[in-house]
Amino acid sequence: EAELVSIYVEPLHRSDDLLRGLLRHIEAVCRAQGCHMMGHQPTIWEDDQALAALLVGEGWSRPMVRQLVCSTTVTNARSTPWLMRAETPKGYGIIDWSDVSPVMRAELKSRAEEGRAFWPELLDPFRHEQELFHPTSVALVSEGCVRGWILCHIPGQDTVRWTVSWVDENLQGLGYIVPLWKAAVERQATRTNREAFMWSVPRELPRMCRFVTRRMRPWLSRLGYAATMIKRLDQEA
Repeated sequence: EAELVSIYVEPLHRSDDLLRGLLRHIEAVCRAQGCHMMGHQPTIWEDDQALAALLVGEGWSRPMVRQLVCSTTVTNARSTPWLMRAETPKGYGIIDWSDVSPVMRAELKSRAEEGRAFWPELLDPFRHEQELFHPTSVALVSEGCVRGWILCHIPGQDTVRWTVSWVDENLQGLGYIVPLWKAAVERQATRTNREAFMWSVPRELPRMCRFVTRRMRPWLSRLGYAATMIKRLDQEA
């Protein structure tokens, strides 16, 4: 197998014929080396689907969506009425993730070790602490326990990525994650000089996907789809 990591042509020289030529050459080289299949994992933006369409036209599979990818700005977020109206529920608090105490961490880990974890493995906070961006990483706490979190990283010069965003399933229907989002936005506005932020929502979380497409969409700068595309090289397209 082979993976197509990136294919790019400078805008002044860009044309479908040149992209097709590059792609066919890459495929031929991989086929000659015994590869039976190629894969590609693009982010397909709503306003730019040209490459995905070109790949499908060249015999690649239709995109299989893994995640929604959301991109927006602090300015947009602070103009979102339902976000800025959010208040921390009575009996709960929002603290920096770096202020989560050793006792809280131990209690959270014990839940995972005993099979009482309320979060998907993909969103396990302890898997995402490396190179954490502390200024905007926050936790929702109640009665000395962590009930939710946003953990952030830096993917680019002007952008913050909300790598994981989650609250207890029992609290999701109550909208308790919204005050966490607001807290992360306000921290980014007051503690950093970064304007943009982004996050993704796994397809396995349909409630969150619906929330993005129905409630968040008007306030996003861009909405995209992290997808997987494949092509068999050992048969005719």
